[in-house]
Amino acid sequence: MIEIQTAVGNFTVETHLKDDINTDAVSIAIVSHLSPDMTINAIKSFKKYSEVPIEIFVVDNFSDENTIERLKEIDDINLILNRGDFKSILNGYKDSVLNGVGIDIASRFIKSQYMFVCHNDVLAYKS
Repeated sequence: MIEIQTAVGNFTVETHLKDDINTDAVSIAIVSHLSPDMTINAIKSFKKYSEVPIEIFVVDNFSDENTIERLKEIDDINLILNRGDFKSILNGYKDSVLNGVGIDIASRFIKSQYMFVCHNDVLAYKS
């Protein structure tokens, strides 16, 4: 586990990063929460329609274990699990703030020149 300090607070993350991350690729940072099917569809669309090399970084914010297990099954991605104390609108964190935190966390691991940021409901639909 790694502790990451952000402007919003401290977060504990568990990383599942590829050994051979292509730092010349365009990095796609996707934030997800409790929606593995949507995340999987987004990843498949980017892999299908990207004409340039890509590296996908998924940051999952506090999903349940079933969701996490599904995300761990996806091949060829970098998965970052935001763990630690649960933070949500229920205890004072707006969802939009947590999306920003997810992108901030992803940016700590991305080493490429270009980063494309999106939610997990964004789909590529043609080259």
